[in-house]
Amino acid sequence: MLTLSFGRFRRLLPIVLALSMFPAVDDTYGQTPEVVQTTVTPDATFEAIRAEILQRVESGEFPSMAVAVSHRDEIIWEEAFGWADRESEASATPTTVYPIGSLSKSITATGIMILVERGVIGLDDPVASFLPEGSLTVYEGEREAVTIRQVLHMRGGIPHGWATYGNVFDPPGIHEYLADAGVVVFPPGAEELYSNNAYGVLEAVISGATGRDFDEFIESEVFGPLGMQSSKAGLEPELVGVAASRYGEDQARLPYDQYEFVPTGGAGMYASVHDLIRYGMFHLKHPAPGQDPVLSDQNLDQMHFAKDPEHLDGLMAMGWGSVELNSGRRWLITNGSIGGANSMLTLLPNEELAVAVLTNISSSSLADETAIRIADIVSAGFAEEVGEAIGAYEEARAPRPFKPSASVVGEWRGALM
Repeated sequence: MLTLSFGRFRRLLPIVLALSMFPAVDDTYGQTPEVVQTTVTPDATFEAIRAEILQRVESGEFPSMAVAVSHRDEIIWEEAFGWADRESEASATPTTVYPIGSLSKSITATGIMILVERGVIGLDDPVASFLPEGSLTVYEGEREAVTIRQVLHMRGGIPHGWATYGNVFDPPGIHEYLADAGVVVFPPGAEELYSNNAYGVLEAVISGATGRDFDEFIESEVFGPLGMQSSKAGLEPELVGVAASRYGEDQARLPYDQYEFVPTGGAGMYASVHDLIRYGMFHLKHPAPGQDPVLSDQNLDQMHFAKDPEHLDGLMAMGWGSVELNSGRRWLITNGSIGGANSMLTLLPNEELAVAVLTNISSSSLADETAIRIADIVSAGFAEEVGEAIGAYEEARAPRPFKPSASVVGEWRGALM
């Protein structure tokens, strides 16, 4: 979700301008035992930030954090700190499953591009071709004008939205949800609107084009071939009590039955940091051992670099935040923040570097902050460039004073009916 995840540049700005500063430690819970689960021990390069993460977890600032870093075709750090569940003292591990929120969007986009590569759908096909009547209501423009490409780029005119349901294992189907939330309120192609509902429409497109359940498609066609063995599209019964418990900003444990997220394609998936770093390696064209790459290099490039040709200034590529920094290096980002969880996967294709971070506390930027700092250790100057990019973004999009046209200035009298 960022304004790099496409709505949070504003929230990241204070972070990247003070990356060396940590918030005051909340020691409400006192000292906890050292809980560290390591799959790949880092070298001395990461010693300082590793110690800081451990200190913050031990002092009770947040329950857990899972970190993974890959460089080229090698995972160089993979480790988890703290409690997946504080109350039962269940340790977090690199294979612990966390909610990933809006990071799900890049996975949904990957699923769409698999169908493009197979010739099942075309990027310029109308989304309506794959939806039943009633799943998309168009108030501006023509129904057939809303294309898959536009929706991938968040330019389908579909506003933001989501829902959570108490009956977590029987939420409304995606078409039932879209009957209310699938609306086009701006002319297709006119506005860039960060939108979960847009990716709900893409979820429905995948189901309509394949005749398969969306969750099953993602798990068999994306997670399976990429070796993401712990990942799930949507909350399933076997995850309860196994996935990391969620905690609010007040450190209170959040019950899972309050947080089943719809649409799944927008922000309802689950993954471990071990799975996410493998997903990142695939997107960097350095598949991990045992992975079956599901997209050609050409289509990976299209996801990362080919923005909406009519709006090249947009942040959104196909499911990824895509920013060219001042040095010319590309920064790709997919992340999420929902109740009780924060996720971040950041890629630097020029450096062949991927960093994944997961946490189980409500935060708009904890995972983002940590991933940026880790990437900066490997790629010196990255954090400073991120700060510059965010500052330029903020300046370019700062509100301008309203200047009414002369035709509406003056004294008006009458009645509003």
